[in-house]
Amino acid sequence: MSNIENTTEVKKRLWNGSINIRIIFIVNGQTFEYLVQAFRNSYLPLLYPRIIPYFETITNAKIEEPVWLEFESVPLRWNIPVGVLYDCLYLPAHHSSRDRSHSWELNLRVGTYPMEYVMPFTQTNGAIDYIKCLNEVLKNQLKQSTFVINGSSKAIMQMSEHDSENYLSSIVTRNLHHYNNFNNKLVKTAKGIPIRILLPCSDIMSQVPAVPTQTLAELILNTMHDLYEIAHPFTHGIDISLLSGVSLLEIWQIFKYPDNVLYITMIIL
Repeated sequence: MSNIENTTEVKKRLWNGSINIRIIFIVNGQTFEYLVQAFRNSYLPLLYPRIIPYFETITNAKIEEPVWLEFESVPLRWNIPVGVLYDCLYLPAHHSSRDRSHSWELNLRVGTYPMEYVMPFTQTNGAIDYIKCLNEVLKNQLKQSTFVINGSSKAIMQMSEHDSENYLSSIVTRNLHHYNNFNNKLVKTAKGIPIRILLPCSDIMSQVPAVPTQTLAELILNTMHDLYEIAHPFTHGIDISLLSGVSLLEIWQIFKYPDNVLYITMIIL
């Protein structure tokens, strides 16, 4: 890691990076709210086991499941990390330090589930285990990223249920050591870099397997030529345009999310 200094400290700060969220729930014209600090590299379903009982208690009403969260009437995809959703939907219009100090306001929704926008949850006997659903989805996403990295999904296919549960547990409990131990079993020699490039306020997300030796500038020039001169690449809320000459392997090793994907949002400043 010759081009990026103090990588261990940077990884720790990214792992502990969080977003202040205000969740609004309206019942019979009354507005209730729940304040929470969500980690950037976690997922919305991890919040549901807390917010659903809270709102049921404070409103004295049973909440119909499944639930989902919206930002400015846009249903949020729960299989994408919280930080990626924030960078794509909120950050483009609020990238100043003053705006970032405000809470990200989301609405809790119930009723007709927006299946055309948001991945549905699997119900068992009429109930939803949000954590189990997230675990299954993350495992599938790891298969895809592991195939790009190793050229094979064998490492993830051979993962035991115990390892799978420990992987999710490391995210829930914020145990970076356990996460690294698990991830080291998956990532051998990187043959490719799994990258997803997002456009702000859009459903467009380009999956771009890239060569490890390729630089960030080369990636953007080749895949987002129209935006190369006018937009900056952001990940984890950080403008990484100064790393344009750094190899994608180095950037990925530091800034990848728990599904081993490097998410980049192109923001016009």
